[in-house]
Amino acid sequence: MIYKRNLNFIIVSFLSGVAVILLYIPWIPIIIHDSDLETFWIKRPGPFFVAVYFYDYTGKDVVTTLLFLFFLFFFIQYFRSRIKTGAENRAVFLILILWMLFSYSLPYIRSIASTPMLHDRYTIVTLPAWILMFAIGWDKIKNYKWKYALSVMIVLSALINLAFFKQHYTRLQKDQFREVAQIVKSANSLHYPIYSGLAWHFNFYFRNTQEKVIDLTTSDLSHTENFWLLQAHYTPDEMDAEIRKLRETFEVVERHSQYGANAILLKRK
Repeated sequence: MIYKRNLNFIIVSFLSGVAVILLYIPWIPIIIHDSDLETFWIKRPGPFFVAVYFYDYTGKDVVTTLLFLFFLFFFIQYFRSRIKTGAENRAVFLILILWMLFSYSLPYIRSIASTPMLHDRYTIVTLPAWILMFAIGWDKIKNYKWKYALSVMIVLSALINLAFFKQHYTRLQKDQFREVAQIVKSANSLHYPIYSGLAWHFNFYFRNTQEKVIDLTTSDLSHTENFWLLQAHYTPDEMDAEIRKLRETFEVVERHSQYGANAILLKRK
């Protein structure tokens, strides 16, 4: 409408917006419920969170990051030239800018003013905008040899980073929720209660059993003699702090450690 598009374009755009809103309706109750949360595991974002996220998007690979910044430089140069000449495709730039601005600024303001909700893994909606800017910048490189050489460099850099530095395909990357849950299911023949600070997460792995994981943070253990404790996701220091607090009343009988997760049997002293 700003750039005098034809009526068909405006109607189709409006209908697209309506379709997106309708598809989001099933998620609205979850958003309303989560908006009441006062504490969450996400940390409050810093003022330079966009730069940190940008580095995370590239797998924390310096070479890939620098190459994408190079493409971004060409995009900015092209953007400035189009704005000055009043070119028709200014609408594309407006969409990209608003896309980036709203998808970052709204959750950032919410995270500063209330419970933090901004995390790099939750900004995938912004990635297509980044990719479009990189593609436009890459397309404006005039030297064809450099243009395609840089593309090959990005692929090689990403593969080397994944295979050799991150060892993405050869070492464990995720906390072993499933494995420690399976240990408890196999070893809990006496049907001791199972507690965890992540009860909602662990109950997924007990969904086909009669046993359920109880939320440790809201439980009274004064009448409990023996129980299993499931841990994951938190840092080793946070896990140790949780165990030290319980050791004031209980002693550790068994401890089964997996990558980023623990299954611990405790008994009252």
